[in-house]
Amino acid sequence: LANFKPELIEKPLVNDHFAEDLAMCGPPPPSSFTVTQLIISVLARFYSPKSDKELLYKNPLFYHRLIEAQKFAYAQRTLLGDVNFVKSAKALAENMTTKGYTDWVFERMKNRAQPSEYYGGTTQAQKSDHGTSHVCALDAEGNGVSATSTVNRWFGAVVQSDKLGIVWNDEMDDFSSPGMANGFGFAPSETNFIVPGKKPMSSMSPMLIYDKKTGDVSFSF
Repeated sequence: LANFKPELIEKPLVNDHFAEDLAMCGPPPPSSFTVTQLIISVLARFYSPKSDKELLYKNPLFYHRLIEAQKFAYAQRTLLGDVNFVKSAKALAENMTTKGYTDWVFERMKNRAQPSEYYGGTTQAQKSDHGTSHVCALDAEGNGVSATSTVNRWFGAVVQSDKLGIVWNDEMDDFSSPGMANGFGFAPSETNFIVPGKKPMSSMSPMLIYDKKTGDVSFSF
């Protein structure tokens, strides 16, 4: 902990092909931005901003496609990890933001669910994630902020500081350990094993969507 330093990422991941003049950007792994943006990018192939939302949200096929896109994107999460330690994760994350990768998923989307191995990644048992706080802010100048914080599990490490009463986190549980699931039931992934100085993989995926021409932020989430 004494040697840990926050990292400033000068060049975020960018998807600039998903809808008209809009682009999505976010941090590389261990953030899950690359997973989230792929889901949005694939759905944008089926639906445009002009789609009738009232009819869309009542259409079972929309929800089927959403789930299928999530399966393809989330399957790759098992291969991601801190890019400073898992070199293959950097290339995969960058590839997942490309038009070619979106095309690859789109072409494999079917109107019926497929066996787990069809979606790629590694077979793991997953349970739902919980907790965490998120703040979004936009201003009149076109700037935007998307920030996520967490103590991980309920009440974190269940320990508070003596002076300020701050609840300490248990982020070490976000790492994988050989042969055992973490506190949320995530099966171990080798790319997420503990290494000194490494950051654990996270489902947090703060994201900004901005206009490519003006640079103004349109959405923050």
